[in-house]
Amino acid sequence: MKSLFNILLLSVISGNVLAGNIQVSNARFTGKDTATNTVYVTFDLTWDMSWRRPAPRNWDAAWVFVKFRRNPVLNVWEHMVFPFVDGTGTGDGHIPAPGSVIRSSNDNGAGGSFGVFIYGSSNFEPQTVNYTNVRLRWNYASQGVSDWDSVEICVFAIEMVYI
Repeated sequence: MKSLFNILLLSVISGNVLAGNIQVSNARFTGKDTATNTVYVTFDLTWDMSWRRPAPRNWDAAWVFVKFRRNPVLNVWEHMVFPFVDGTGTGDGHIPAPGSVIRSSNDNGAGGSFGVFIYGSSNFEPQTVNYTNVRLRWNYASQGVSDWDSVEICVFAIEMVYI
């Protein structure tokens, strides 16, 4: 009986939820700098029904995080940690797509961020957003990756709401 209740409750809750069809595509490494051991994780991000309102100052955003593995044969995925300086995208070394903002937090407790929030830079009514060539700066050496390692990445995005 408990299983049936959970299924019915899930059906009632999900009946009123509109998914944002969030998608990440074209993920790749760009701009590798062997002198500073940094590289950009570059990707395109899109979702439907994105919005940002001036009052009461709330909006939706994408929580974006990246997993990587050095040797695809071993199948050991690690959480990518991005630099945290001041929580602003540009201050942390990231490059937002036009019309977007990147924010992060010191959530690993050691000057690093496990992911970032990406959202619209100005107010707008619900619409489909397409942010192309979002660039997140990664210091790969800080996670034990060398210039000669073969690295595979997987970029994830979850739609969130700031209230």
